[in-house]
Amino acid sequence: METKVDMPFIKVSYHRDIGSSINLDNSLKVYQYCLSIWDRDIMDLYEEFYCLYLDRKNRLIGSRMINAGTVSSTIVNIPLLFAIAVQCNCSSIILAHNHPSGEMSPSSQDDDLTERIRTLAELFSMKVLDHLIVSRHRYYSYADEGRL
Repeated sequence: METKVDMPFIKVSYHRDIGSSINLDNSLKVYQYCLSIWDRDIMDLYEEFYCLYLDRKNRLIGSRMINAGTVSSTIVNIPLLFAIAVQCNCSSIILAHNHPSGEMSPSSQDDDLTERIRTLAELFSMKVLDHLIVSRHRYYSYADEGRL
């Protein structure tokens, strides 16, 4: 007699409406999309970190808030970020987080995190297309600044 063992697993599901895919091929489109998913009422209260998952044609597969933190930082759950990326079979990712202070310059911690995620993405044959720091009225793009 076989014994069935229930094992925990991560399940990601998504359903794409053919023809309505969002193409995120420049930083302005990414910023506009970020504003559409962010709760602007708390944008100045604490940091949130999102990952956007894209297919080979830079069409959005989906997005996920990876973590919310404090007024000055958030800890990014990198294994979760990549578990979702692998499950949805994405080709590239875009990182985005807010700075409640309104300061758009990346911190050294932002730089380190971006580089760690970029290096890990290469192991999965994925690309980090951009990392945006966003606020209500403006944004900073690592890609636009030639930093990726």
